Amino acid sequence: MKTPWNYIKEKKRLKEKIEELENELEASKQEKEKFQERFEAEKERRSKLSAEKQEAEKQLKKLKQRLENRPEAGKKEEEEDSEETVVELRFEGVVEGLEKISTVKSSEKDLLTVCSGEGDFTDLKALKNSVSQEVFRELEDGGSFVAFTDENFFRWKIEARPFIESSWNLGKNFRPEKILEFVEKEKYWILASMGDSKIFREASGTFQEVERVKSRVNRKQKKGGFSQGRFERKRDEQIEGHVKKVNEALEKIDGEIFVLGDKRLCEGIDAEYLGGFDSSRPVSPDVFYNFQFTRF
Repeated sequence: MKTPWNYIKEKKRLKEKIEELENELEASKQEKEKFQERFEAEKERRSKLSAEKQEAEKQLKKLKQRLENRPEAGKKEEEEDSEETVVELRFEGVVEGLEKISTVKSSEKDLLTVCSGEGDFTDLKALKNSVSQEVFRELEDGGSFVAFTDENFFRWKIEARPFIESSWNLGKNFRPEKILEFVEKEKYWILASMGDSKIFREASGTFQEVERVKSRVNRKQKKGGFSQGRFERKRDEQIEGHVKKVNEALEKIDGEIFVLGDKRLCEGIDAEYLGGFDSSRPVSPDVFYNFQFTRF
């Protein structure tokens, strides 16, 4: 016969068992979250390695094609002379160089200007027929740049952010006006960072900070705090809040707006994304445009 005391003991035992099972369930959930995070990290790592492998294969193929098209005689000297040299240029030097190259003239229509940026080239077949296979391979490699060549003396390429549409022109003059027009017009740049984004108005290299958006975004998980999964969800909410504040600030701006920063952060910002930037560098037109000079 069960006494009231027996019922109380049984109820207490069941309550303790329930608490024990709830603790085990919570531990299992946390363990599941850890495995999910490891899986996502491994997936991202594999994706990155795959992209790096494809890029390496592309560069290897390009080098092999160059070697196959070179004569054996004087090969070593040609290789030394034709190696690409990438030089990061100051904004002022690029603008001055573009203005000078616009004055170059030829008696024949053999000066080619190629702008590679947004969209595809029109009449790609005609472009291919206008240059040698070697030059065409260099131009079709992709990326964002403005190239100037007569295939003999001039073989210059200025790499930049993809802010102009793809086009090409073959004539008696080089045509750098598209990139110069973009540089000269007034526009806005956002340097987007987690919890601290700045908005600048810029034209012809002269710029001014017009807005700064700051908000709390946790960078590291504190010891003894939330589980990793809950921390990440909280951080995502903070990032969404920061992006919302940036977009609210943009509502007061009338003009073209471009955003630089981590792509995941910039996806929600109402501006055209043009790539990342080095936050350790002081703010300057060089950060905005990211000009580099290559002789090919």
